[in-house]
Amino acid sequence: MSLSIESLLEENQLELESIDTELNNSFITISKHSLLADKQLVQNFMNKVDHENSTSIPVSLSQLNQQYEEIESNLHDLHQLQFHYNQYQDINSLILKSSQLNILDFHHLFTLFDKYHKQPQPSEEDVILIYKVIHKSIDQLYERFVQILNDYLLSFIPNEFNIENINGLHEFNKLLVNNHIKLDNYTTYRNKWDQLIESVLSSKSNHEVELIDENLDIDFISIKVTSGSSSGNFIKSISNVMTFINYINNESIKQYLNSKINKLLINKIAININNIVNDEMLLSGLNELIALNKSSSGWNIFIGAFNDPQANLQQNLTKLYNDWLIDQYIDKLRHVFKDHHLISSLESVPESGSEPTTSSTKTDDDGWNDDGWNNDDDDDGWDDEDVLKDEPKEESTNTFKISKLSQQVIQLIKQFQNDSSNSDIKYLITTIKSLSLIKYQSIDKSLLIYNDLKYISQQLNSTELDSFIESVWNKNLLDIYERLRLLLLSLILGTGGDLELEPIQDEGELDDESLQKLSSIYGIFNNHFNDSDYQHINPIKTDSLMIEIIQFINDYLILMVLSLEDIGEFQSIKISHIIDSINNITIPFLKPSQKDEIKSYNRLQNFKFLIKNHLKDILDRFNEGEFFDLSTDELIIMIKKLFMQSKLRDDCINEIIEFRNLT
Repeated sequence: MSLSIESLLEENQLELESIDTELNNSFITISKHSLLADKQLVQNFMNKVDHENSTSIPVSLSQLNQQYEEIESNLHDLHQLQFHYNQYQDINSLILKSSQLNILDFHHLFTLFDKYHKQPQPSEEDVILIYKVIHKSIDQLYERFVQILNDYLLSFIPNEFNIENINGLHEFNKLLVNNHIKLDNYTTYRNKWDQLIESVLSSKSNHEVELIDENLDIDFISIKVTSGSSSGNFIKSISNVMTFINYINNESIKQYLNSKINKLLINKIAININNIVNDEMLLSGLNELIALNKSSSGWNIFIGAFNDPQANLQQNLTKLYNDWLIDQYIDKLRHVFKDHHLISSLESVPESGSEPTTSSTKTDDDGWNDDGWNNDDDDDGWDDEDVLKDEPKEESTNTFKISKLSQQVIQLIKQFQNDSSNSDIKYLITTIKSLSLIKYQSIDKSLLIYNDLKYISQQLNSTELDSFIESVWNKNLLDIYERLRLLLLSLILGTGGDLELEPIQDEGELDDESLQKLSSIYGIFNNHFNDSDYQHINPIKTDSLMIEIIQFINDYLILMVLSLEDIGEFQSIKISHIIDSINNITIPFLKPSQKDEIKSYNRLQNFKFLIKNHLKDILDRFNEGEFFDLSTDELIIMIKKLFMQSKLRDDCINEIIEFRNLT
């Protein structure tokens, strides 16, 4: 049953195609003369006109004018239709003589096609249908014309090895460019020449190309591909290929082949650099190739090389080799960074190389030893003196984690330094920086990028890489500090303008907004010290960061309190609650021994004591020497903010000033 349906469909399709052919043939035969020659058609038309004239009724002047305009419009469309049809006839008559056409005929055909497409389309629906038939026929003729051009190209380039009638080919190419035509045969040849170049410059091939029959008197040139020696004179072969392509005079083909030649040629020159510098024939061929590249438009195969007029060929070859070697190692670095196993494989490295740490360690150490790693310029609010912590007299080794990726990178860079006469590794360092930002987890989630790049910079003595990772780390710190600063500022401690501080009804609770801000502060600590790998990757750096952040919070909170104009009862309660809440957030993250390392902790507690107690209690505590970490100005400012002016307040201030002046 399916066969009978398919057979029926095929028969119907053939019948429809036959009808379509008959209609097209009938349309071609229609003309003014053929219509007038049909006496029956003329008689029927005249009878219809006579009948309309005999039955016509009087019409107004406006109706007559409307009929006149309709007739004029129809006549205009008919004239346009006639023009399109005449153009079709002209184009078709030339296309039918495809085997006899020449470049002048091609110019004329392009003009006819262009003229046809610039003509306006008729407006009447009946005429539009006829126009669409003509337009479809014109499109089919244009496709046939392009195929004729493809075939015509073969008369100049019968195959990828021969060019005939070079001058005629140049005229033909100019015609194609002016009319924006791209031929399939040119694409086919271009791909074959691309394969030819690869066969000459490939490391696995030794094909050579000879330029033969270079007889411009008979306007003919060809090339021949042979199997050369194991080394092969690939430089001369590429010169011959480029010379052959020059005769074609097609810029788009040169641009396409240029990138292939540039990459493969530089690669092969670099691989055979020792043979070239010791072979006068190869050096001479290279000079000829450089001259050909500079004198021929469209070629730019030695990008960045052989451009220094002050350098000789040997120096330029050295530069080319070094640039090529850099590219090779950049590719190797990319390959290493793509290996997920390397970055996920961790190993511990002693903080100070192979030597274990001893009894006394600096509490502000960040996990890196002093031989080029620690710049001792951390501005974290601590005094300049190193605070030593007494530890048991037993040896311990502080370690941090690095990935195997860092080891591979170091190995590659050192291998490059051995292979290259140029010890400058700045391009490789730039590559490491770029790839690290993409490959590693963000530094706000992991310290692995910090450890690896610090380790690499130490092993390579690269201050550039060290500065880079420090800048990345500092940017992360600034982001943390800015987020904390904004959250602390949002904890409204006092009044400003028309803003009134909301009274605290329950002395044990804060308002919801303040609790929300404090929760966000806790979130920052939790993200960096619980949810991240900081502690696992670099515990010393993590502890240092934690202390710095707590120090910043305490100092900034003290600064906010000092900046208040006056401190009332409700403010005192709120500030005390905030100080307690901040301590409840920060202290649990510290190790028991670290609390004493935070100098601002005791200062903050003293500010809280000032806020919550009376003058007598403050003076008693002062006499006990408990306010040693508060300056005289800070004590006086806080007393004036907290207490109304009175003789008792003045006596207290004077006693503090006198005692501090004595000491």
